[in-house]
Amino acid sequence: MTIEEMRNIIRLLNDKKKGSLSDLQTYKNGKQDIKELHYIEYCSLASTLVSGIEKQRPLFLEKYKELAISPGFYSTRQKQLEKIEAIVNAIKTEIDNGLIRDEKITTANVSPTYENIIENIFEKFHSCCKQARIRYNKKATIDVQDEYDVQDLLHILLKLHFEDIRPEEYTPSYAGSSSRVDFLLKDIKTVIEVKKTRENLKDKEVGEELILDIAKYSTHPDCNKLYCFVYDPEGLITNPKGLERDLSGGKNGLNVKVFIRP
Repeated sequence: MTIEEMRNIIRLLNDKKKGSLSDLQTYKNGKQDIKELHYIEYCSLASTLVSGIEKQRPLFLEKYKELAISPGFYSTRQKQLEKIEAIVNAIKTEIDNGLIRDEKITTANVSPTYENIIENIFEKFHSCCKQARIRYNKKATIDVQDEYDVQDLLHILLKLHFEDIRPEEYTPSYAGSSSRVDFLLKDIKTVIEVKKTRENLKDKEVGEELILDIAKYSTHPDCNKLYCFVYDPEGLITNPKGLERDLSGGKNGLNVKVFIRP
């Protein structure tokens, strides 16, 4: 139960209390007490309130259980209502002072976004490469040796989550020539550019290529977000985090995220 729902119940309880006290039942002996219908309505609402915070404050539920809906032989409904009202006021005080809050939603209950999915693939890519080499009876497999192998395996992993993947789409002309993108996820206006490091493609060369790629994709009509995935299994890039920070962020109106793994 949310804090706003609790506050609504407390407001209803205050209204019920006023109505109950203004419409008392008179007995033969001349004594007055709250009508049973009003009393049960109030108790039911109070029960809903304390049950809503059972996980955070089980003590309130235990206290409420001690108060039977039907008052004891020597007790009137008015006295019983006062006891329950004390619990309600205690709950209101704790809410007002931030001691009872809305429960946080755990990530396990939240559907992953496409960003989560893509980034998780990048994080697990190296592990998938190692697993792909292990096959029964030495059967043929994908052994990621070059950039094309990286693209092939990444395409397989993306297919698990995305229906419309367009490999090798052409970008609009840039600096007098057109070039291809590795993967276009048109539905979400996202491009994935793939690179694999080698002896002649290290820090300086990778950085220069990515700068050119960012400039090219900023003119692509279906690209609002650019992921640059650099697979570096040999650790040829000396400062991967620094390169990621330098090239990620808003660039030429494009949202860029660079991942260098492992």
